[in-house]
Amino acid sequence: MTGLAFAEPSADLAPANPSPVVGVDAAIPYTESERAQNWEKLKFGMFIHWGVYSNFGGYYKGQRQPLGYPEQIKAWSKISDEDYLAEAAQMNAPEFDAHEWCQNAKDAGMKYLVITSKHHDGFAMWDTATTDYNVIDKTDMGLDPLEELSTACADVGLKFGVYFSIIDWTKHEAEPYSNMNKIPESMMPYIKSQLTELMTKYGEIAEVWFDMGAPTADQSERMANWVHELQPNAMVSSRVWNNKGDFEVGGDNAVFSQKRQAPWEAARSTFPTCWGYCKWPEIENKRQNPAQLTYQIQHEVNNLFTTVANGGQYLLNIGPKGTGEMDPFEVNILKGVGEWNKAHPAILNGSRYARFPQENWGYAVVNDNAVYLGVTDGWAPDKTIQLRGLSSTVKSVTIDGTDTELPFTHEGTTLTVTLKGNSPDANLPVIKVETEGKPLYLSEKTVTSDNGTFTATEENAESMPSTLGYSGDVSHTVYLTAKDNAVMDATATVTSNALKDQTMYALTVGDTRMEVTGAQLKAGVEIGALAANTATPVMLSLANPPYYATPLGIDTFQMDVKGTVTKVVTPEAPTVVPADKCGVEQTVKLPTQEGVTYTTEKTNSTVHVTASVAKDYMVKDGATVEWDLSVAAQPCPVTPAKPVTPGKVEQSKKSADGKYIVAKGIARTGANNLTGLIALSFIVGATALTVVSRKRR
Repeated sequence: MTGLAFAEPSADLAPANPSPVVGVDAAIPYTESERAQNWEKLKFGMFIHWGVYSNFGGYYKGQRQPLGYPEQIKAWSKISDEDYLAEAAQMNAPEFDAHEWCQNAKDAGMKYLVITSKHHDGFAMWDTATTDYNVIDKTDMGLDPLEELSTACADVGLKFGVYFSIIDWTKHEAEPYSNMNKIPESMMPYIKSQLTELMTKYGEIAEVWFDMGAPTADQSERMANWVHELQPNAMVSSRVWNNKGDFEVGGDNAVFSQKRQAPWEAARSTFPTCWGYCKWPEIENKRQNPAQLTYQIQHEVNNLFTTVANGGQYLLNIGPKGTGEMDPFEVNILKGVGEWNKAHPAILNGSRYARFPQENWGYAVVNDNAVYLGVTDGWAPDKTIQLRGLSSTVKSVTIDGTDTELPFTHEGTTLTVTLKGNSPDANLPVIKVETEGKPLYLSEKTVTSDNGTFTATEENAESMPSTLGYSGDVSHTVYLTAKDNAVMDATATVTSNALKDQTMYALTVGDTRMEVTGAQLKAGVEIGALAANTATPVMLSLANPPYYATPLGIDTFQMDVKGTVTKVVTPEAPTVVPADKCGVEQTVKLPTQEGVTYTTEKTNSTVHVTASVAKDYMVKDGATVEWDLSVAAQPCPVTPAKPVTPGKVEQSKKSADGKYIVAKGIARTGANNLTGLIALSFIVGATALTVVSRKRR
């Protein structure tokens, strides 16, 4: 196994920090898939349930449907095909405005829109050749809503996606209690034809939200593949079933309150009992209650921040009326959420969920050189909140969007902030913690050693739960720190009763990933070097899981890491020693330092010095190991010539020792006529001869 290269901490990761140990980037890395990365950056979207069921509003012939969601009224109220089509014929949607819908989403801070192309009733809300049971042939609308919306999304800068029900009540009997009909193979060509239209007629598709039914694993895989073949960048929801999707959606209206492995999406309706439009009294009462609007805005803002801070996307559903009008109450919710997003743009634009542990006051995200704290547990004067694990130097703590500073202390890696005054934001106050460089994280569970031997168990690990409910963790990460001196040639051994010899695991040390068998982990795997006083994350996960959210299957383990302690040194710089007289070259003095050897090479008047270290020593990251020093001789000073009396010429003659001496005389060129003032100096032997003349007039 090839050892790891010794990695230097990135220069932009906080050069100064209050902890003696350098932490790791606090941002949790994106999913490796480029498709998933692009989708994860969207964060906030609009879900729209709109169809013939919207005309009913939860009532049929004056009677409220007995159970279920209003978009499933056909089954719950046992509406005949004839009556359903009669209602469809009256659907002309005079107030439908695709651009208005998309602009409302955009103004709310949303980055994508997902519309029901076909719900369980089987009614196609697009211009399709697969069936005449569609919006063009059976309504009086006279347009293709999906074409209108896809175009409007592109115009305002939103990504476009479609919801697609696998079950279809025109093909099999409705089972609204579970909606888990088996999919007969005879339906698959029909499904393929409909998906082909949806994937080829409406530009780029960002997401396909499959829903319900009980397809076989093969059928699920084929449906996902049909989407990916025509739309390589589209993300497929987990409700294509059988672990064939690209992201998990969980249950209806479910919002995770703890971090989960990305990618995942929380889909919630403004009215959780109604995804399509409904007119039930309890819903109407909410629409008429100003206090309910205030509550709903707060609730959706909190859901949004909570979801983003835990690694997910928030898909907020609204149900327009059959006329095409968006419910004014829901529009006002969108406006309130939009105002909050405009006040706190860093939450949705470029943020990432972070490694920091769960705190009881709320959640944190990181963005550029700052940590943003969403105080979901309530703001109170002089209340203190703590963020554990922040190892970067803190430059300032302010109320986000203002210059108002908050008192704080930063002891070790624990930041304590004192809240002041009343809540600065009625929906969700946000605190901005600006750091030197990117925020760094240092786990409280870090295992530190000064002898090259580390032992960690699940108690020292930070584990990432799978998005598959309570199925277990997908990875365990331990943080190791070599105190003062680096550890070279380290080997990691993992023992666990759940470790399977033939299973391929991924062991990721820092940024380097290696794939090994369980047998190799038990025997020991070379992991290279551990930097001194720097936290190194070591993560164990499945190398090739059958599904991205498949749990690791290991709850208890022990990891032993052993290596050779290597002293870290900073070579001292050589110095130049001046010569004791001019005209003589200077010399270079080499330091005497334990573990460091210096070599020199002279070229002309420059000496190149190189420092190298002995075995069991290593150079500190960023230290200088080469120098170029000038040893050129200092020039001797020249003694100025003695001034000469004007009008006289200093003449030279030899002395007894062969040198020249100066004799004085008068130079004339004619009767009292000096031709000019000329000074001429030259060297004869070691004595200067100076001729001075001056012009007279």
